[in-house]
Amino acid sequence: MCDGTRKELALDSAHASVRLRGKLPYRDAEGVILYSIYARLNVDGYPVHMTRNIPKQENFTDPPCFMGLRAWLDATRDISDFLGQHGPSAKCFPKNSVVW
Repeated sequence: MCDGTRKELALDSAHASVRLRGKLPYRDAEGVILYSIYARLNVDGYPVHMTRNIPKQENFTDPPCFMGLRAWLDATRDISDFLGQHGPSAKCFPKNSVVW
């Protein structure tokens, strides 16, 4: 922390899931319209649950702040399960369970 204090963080679990499928505006096929990323972590012995819904207007606000920390869920490994691999060698998906 900026004041020299330390926080202990532990990631208990993280995953992503499809919330809404439907016809995509730029294709004739059905696809993922809305998905959510979930994370359960432990901060200094206190359980913290985070959810991020993508795409939603709320994603364009500041990241959530709790216990003096700002954390932003960016991606989970299992997003590639429903979005598919793309790009050069699909390097856009994390190798670990979560990126934040």
